[in-house]
Amino acid sequence: MVATPPSSDRHSRLLRILVWVFLGLNVAYVPGFMLAGKVGHPLVWLQLLAVAGWVIVDVLNRRAHVTAARLMSIGLPAVQLGIIALCVGREALVHMYIIMGLSYPFIIFPPHQVRLLYGSCAVILLDLVGVEVWLLFHAPLLVLSASYVNFLRLAMILGLVPFVFLMAYYNYVVMRRAEDELKREHAKSESLLLNILPPSIAERLKADPTRIADGFENATVLFADIVHFTELSAKRTPAQLVEMLDDIFSGFDAAADKHGLEKIKTIGDAYMAAAGIPVPCAAHAERVADMALEMQELMRTTYAARYPALQLRIGIHCGPAVAGVIGKRKFTYDLWGDSVNTASRMESHGLPGRVHVSAAVKQSLAGQFAFESRGRIEVKGKGEMETYFLLGRLDAHPAQAG
Repeated sequence: MVATPPSSDRHSRLLRILVWVFLGLNVAYVPGFMLAGKVGHPLVWLQLLAVAGWVIVDVLNRRAHVTAARLMSIGLPAVQLGIIALCVGREALVHMYIIMGLSYPFIIFPPHQVRLLYGSCAVILLDLVGVEVWLLFHAPLLVLSASYVNFLRLAMILGLVPFVFLMAYYNYVVMRRAEDELKREHAKSESLLLNILPPSIAERLKADPTRIADGFENATVLFADIVHFTELSAKRTPAQLVEMLDDIFSGFDAAADKHGLEKIKTIGDAYMAAAGIPVPCAAHAERVADMALEMQELMRTTYAARYPALQLRIGIHCGPAVAGVIGKRKFTYDLWGDSVNTASRMESHGLPGRVHVSAAVKQSLAGQFAFESRGRIEVKGKGEMETYFLLGRLDAHPAQAG
């Protein structure tokens, strides 16, 4: 006999409970049959054989012969109840057990045994039809007194109570577990989606999974790049390298949440974020400037002790941009446009430890932040541009006022 997976699974535990319920019912019925037909009555022996059969079912189930136990638990009551129904007739309501038995296979067979499930239902249905057809044309095989028929009817009704309760409770538990699991999976998928896309974009995508593309008249884009990262990475193991990047970028993520920026993506050791998208705001340049200054402060203080050789180069530009979701799988929310390219150029032409910004950024932040002019420089793909270094809030640099 081939053993199925250990009997510790949910269906096997439930079968064990049902086995003991049926075993108890059969043991309880033995005295009643003995009173009806004395010790040697055939129904007494039938009950004793049923008790032995349920013990065998339990042994098979505990020894991991689960399929054999399930099949025997279907065949045993089908034969037993069919014989009792033929003997005592409809008046004792034995056939009600057979009707209730149609729900039994659905709770003991797991989904991968669907053929056995439906086959068992067919066996139980044929048992019921066969008994009903026989009793339609034949009298019961045994003649019992009216008092005993009433006793047997009461016993059968009382015996159905725990069976019906178990069926109902099982369905209740399964539904609750399914609902709880559905809630957990929904929460997990929501969390994953929000880690990939901005909340407003995620909601739009769920409501209408068509292409999402938005134009913004004015937004501010930040690019940051870790200086000397390549040299340091050559001296570290892959695990140490990932741990370092995760440590630094997690700090940047926290700063982005604090200042109201949307993290767009990381590419290697580069970090990209923006403000004014996907929800427009008037203070987008101010938010990005505060974010950039905090990033540099984090590198000079928190991360300097852990990674002494590293510095951060940041570039900022503001202007029109296009944002949208691309891809059918592994969605990406990204930005495009000249403003994005210019912000990238501000970063690549900047200096370690400094925040390099365009004239558009200085103009947007006039009267709030202090700047140091860098003069006109040649910017790849843009020609000569007037650029500046962001120093900090104006109240911290009063000499720069005016």
